[in-house]
Formats: sequence, structure tokens, C-alpha cells
Amino acid sequence: MTNTLFRNPEKTRPWSRSGDYKDMSNAKKTRFVRGPINGISEFKLGNGLKVLLVPDHSAAVVTTMVIYKVGSRNEGPGNTGSAHFFEHLMFKGSRRFHEGKGNNLDALLKQIGADYNAYTWNDETVYHEMVSSEYLELCLALEADRMRHLRVTREDRDSEMTVVRNEMEQGENHPSQVMSKKLWAAAFTQHPYHHDTIGSRTEVENVPLANMKAFYDLYYWPNNATLVVAGDFETAEALAKIEKHFGRLPRSPHKIPRVYTVEPVQEGENRFEIRRAGNLYRLSLGYHGPRATGSRQQQLPFQPTLQAPGGRRHRLQHLRLYPGHGRSRPDHTRHRPDPGSLSG
Repeated sequence: MTNTLFRNPEKTRPWSRSGDYKDMSNAKKTRFVRGPINGISEFKLGNGLKVLLVPDHSAAVVTTMVIYKVGSRNEGPGNTGSAHFFEHLMFKGSRRFHEGKGNNLDALLKQIGADYNAYTWNDETVYHEMVSSEYLELCLALEADRMRHLRVTREDRDSEMTVVRNEMEQGENHPSQVMSKKLWAAAFTQHPYHHDTIGSRTEVENVPLANMKAFYDLYYWPNNATLVVAGDFETAEALAKIEKHFGRLPRSPHKIPRVYTVEPVQEGENRFEIRRAGNLYRLSLGYHGPRATGSRQQQLPFQPTLQAPGGRRHRLQHLRLYPGHGRSRPDHTRHRPDPGSLSG
């Protein structure tokens, strides 16, 4: 079925109304940075937005991804879980796309068969969509509008809080997630890597709406984001659409806060033990690792995670990797802006 909502001429497209783009001063300052390197070309808009374009005509699809340099690393006591909470709120509606207008993000993307989602981690929050290449401009319009014009209402905050809390409770019943959370808390006593991405339950439940809005206004700006577009498009045309929708957004009026806390050197081995009902035994080991920038990133290719079934009570230090007795999982360090950890 053809949906004319997205195929009509420019003047009828809901993301291309003429009155919405009065200030194009930032778009005129777009500059080429480098490339193509391995097929990737980098540009920088006048408002600071970093743009990576990766044309690939092997299939008539395109993926857009907006990466914000904000995660649990940018939180502290009192606002833990804010980055992840905002990941949920970013789907509730923006100035031009919301349920009241009948064109909210979920409805539009589902209507065109988009594959879309988001995730939050220690160092970043990422939003992405994969669509037929003819809908590239729609995705750019949606992402640009919610970058600076998100509708943050108490109703949305309260409804999404219960969703986040349910996600938190599910994690508490997952042994590997519980172990990972405790391991990072033991490894980092001062750096914000100490707390889990999903945050503290009481802070998620009670954070004031004003604090949520302040968090958004602190970090959600084009000069704190990277836009990646990969797939079936022509570079010049895609860049023109990016300039049209993102170029009008202002640069942040303030300097994006940097994380300056340095984790002190660990003196000796840290251990912890968790006791819960059940017959599953698990051992996780973690090691401090370097940050991605500076000296060459070191690889720690093996992270032993031992897991034994019940039946006989084993002392963890006596577990061996015999068939049916336990298992190991290789891992490696994740590239991070601050020294991190090999953990599972």
C-alpha cells in the first residue's frame, strides 16, 4: 500500500514546512573534514554537529544514527539513571511530532516499516532507524526536532518511570547483570563508572521534572552529538537534507561539562560475594584497563566467567573448566574516554 503522506510534493510533507527553517546560518558553515576513508566521509556543521556519511548502494535502505556524548558517566548522586530515563522520554514526542498531532514518532516509523530503537551506556546514548532509502529525510526531521524540541511532560515522565522501574526489576533477577553491576561498583569507588546505567531506584522514582529538563538542556545539543548516515543515498543530496534539518539548530550556549574525576589507583584486590536463593554459582573477574585515547588501546582478550550448576556445593576457588562443570566466555576491553574495566 502506498502512503501518500510521505510521497507528496515538498510543500505537503509534514517535515518540510517552509516556516520552520528561517535560520540557516549554521548550514552555510558546513565544512568537509576528511575522507573518504574506508568509504566514510566526515563533515562538521556550523553548530558543531559531526556528520559521518557512508554511502552503500547494495540495497535500497538507509540507516540514520545519532550518538550523544552523554551516558551514566555524566551522572552523579541524585540524578543517576537520567541518561537512560531520557532515552525513553525521547520517544514520547517533540514540538512537531507528537500524539496530539497524530504524527508521533512511533506511529510514523511503524507506518513505513522502520526498524528503530535506542540504547544508553556508560559513555553514550544512541538513537537509530533503518528505513527504505526514500524515507531518509523523515528520519532526519524526526531526529533534528527531538534534539532540541522534546516535549517533556509530567504525564510522560510518570508513565515512563514505571517502565524504567520494571526494566530495573528484571535486571535484578538476571544473575549476570547483578554480577556486572556489583563488579563495576567494586572496581570504581570514585569515578561515575561506579553506578549502573539504569540508576538508583529511589532516584529514578523521585527525580523532579525540572531536573530532567535541566539534564536535557545540558547535554542534548548538536555540538555534543554525531550523526551517522549509511546506506543508499547520494552524498551531496544527503548533506543538503542534513543541513536543512540540523543546520538551523543552535549551538549550546554553554560549554558541555566534562568529566574530570580520576579513579585512584587500586591498592590490592577487591572482592565481593552475593548470596541469593538458588543453585547457580557464578564467578566473574575484572581488570582495570586503559582509556581509548592516548597510548595504544591494550587488548585484554580473556575474561573468565565461571558458572556451575547445583547438585553439589562447590567452593568457587576450586572450580575447574571441565566439561559440564563450568564455562568460560572471552571478552575484551571496550573503548572508553576514561580508563575502564574488563568485566562481564
